[in-house]
Amino acid sequence: MEAFESLTGFTIGGNPVSSIDATTKLRGAGAIRLEGRGTGTTMTLTKSEGTIDLAADDVLVWATHVEKPTIDAYAANIQIERGGNGTYYGPGAAGGRPAMLYNGNLGTTGFRFEAATVPEFGCALGPAVTNVRARDDFGVTGIGTGLNPVIRHAGLWKTKAFPGTVVLTNDDAMASFLANVAPALDAAGIPMSHYLPWEQVEAGAAGKASKATYQARYAKGDDICLDGHPLDQSVTTYANPDAWLAKMAEGDQWLVNNGWTRGRGHTTFPNADKAILPATKIVAAVTANGTTTLAVTSKSAGTIANGQSVYGYLVPAGTVVVNAADQANPILNNPIPAGTPKVTFIDETGVWAVGQAQAKLAASKFWKSATTGVRGSGQDNVMFTRFGVPQPFDLWRKSHTDLSWAAAQPEYDRVVATGGTLIPLFHGSYAGATGLDTPPEFFTAGMIPWAAPLVAAGKLQFLTLSQWWARDGGATVPA
Repeated sequence: MEAFESLTGFTIGGNPVSSIDATTKLRGAGAIRLEGRGTGTTMTLTKSEGTIDLAADDVLVWATHVEKPTIDAYAANIQIERGGNGTYYGPGAAGGRPAMLYNGNLGTTGFRFEAATVPEFGCALGPAVTNVRARDDFGVTGIGTGLNPVIRHAGLWKTKAFPGTVVLTNDDAMASFLANVAPALDAAGIPMSHYLPWEQVEAGAAGKASKATYQARYAKGDDICLDGHPLDQSVTTYANPDAWLAKMAEGDQWLVNNGWTRGRGHTTFPNADKAILPATKIVAAVTANGTTTLAVTSKSAGTIANGQSVYGYLVPAGTVVVNAADQANPILNNPIPAGTPKVTFIDETGVWAVGQAQAKLAASKFWKSATTGVRGSGQDNVMFTRFGVPQPFDLWRKSHTDLSWAAAQPEYDRVVATGGTLIPLFHGSYAGATGLDTPPEFFTAGMIPWAAPLVAAGKLQFLTLSQWWARDGGATVPA
């Protein structure tokens, strides 16, 4: 594998990117130039030095951690792994702040360019220059008005092609999915991984598949894993994250008692919006002049309060509100340089404040796949890669509930084109299903016939969570 060891030669909009996270540094040499501005503009990718042949079929160009220091309408959709001031905000407590990247994940968003033309990415890489369309769903957005994205790290990986991977997961032990989809998947040789709200399964709750059914699934090779709550409720029904993790430990023992050890350690983080979203979130357009006083020109609903953390382009790490008496002119502990167009005020206090449960989860033997999520909110991230993944590993997944196969297929096509990994989550399945559930024809008339020739050609594989983790996580699996 070859990659860049430094960011010397990298620029965004003519501005050099001068530092790189030591934990992601890989041996290699070379540099490329990335230029572009804003969402929907054209980014120009130029190789300025180095020896890697961009025209080679087995070369991937990978740029990650495109800064997006704004919050969308629903989630704490802040991506500030690297601030505009060059300060690195690392994941979790080690970086001095809770992780607040797309569901609190400690991971990567970005975009990948293939050496060959890939229509889904709107690009074709040549040996010199290519134009690539900026894509919201790959994290490429403008910072404020007329400002450029900030790249945390980027590089070239020279690697042999490997097949795309799909890891099918089923949430909430839905009997309808097992009855209406599992037989077709079995016939196609496609395994699944199941997240069980274990007390409901143990009690034989209505609508849930039985323990005997899951014994049979496990014998077939499926993974049996824990839902993030024994009764499929919000984790905030517990007094604090420690109480929740104690309950998860009980569930882990339940898996052992039933002989279902293959999926241990894989879990979802369900119904956890209160543990992921900040208690108060205010996005404000501001005028900054290098002082500690901001002029708030407009803001979303909510009250700016003392002690709230402040994030945004050029905002120094550790910035908090110290005097919010004047909502139009709050005073901060750090001066904010002129040029900061927008900031976000976040309440990070309380036992379920954003990041705290995630940090405890990552430090335990469990690691999460995602929350229930809201499609289009930034919570449903799609791509996985064998390279550049963070540790401890927080899986990202795409919820494909209520999507037609026609709507979902481009994401599966992209996995095949890039050799990435997609971990879609499904709920119930029955004729006419909408909302959280998926009609059986998504699989029987869509995914399964689509996949068959690709699997036969060695371009696609289906794995369980434990198989995928054994391949890509290796010795880093928690004890």
